[in-house]
Amino acid sequence: MGKTNRNIGDDLFISERTVKFHCANIYKKLNVGNRTTLISKYYNDIKDLH
Repeated sequence: MGKTNRNIGDDLFISERTVKFHCANIYKKLNVGNRTTLISKYYNDIKDLH
């Protein structure tokens, strides 16, 4: 199970809102809607490299 935005923020000493902001920007750049889709896309891209 992955970390929550709050856990990530605590680890990086930033607010949960800042984590959400950066995640939203990453999702937009990679054309995904959420963390689960991002991970799925990552694994599919890695599989295609082999």
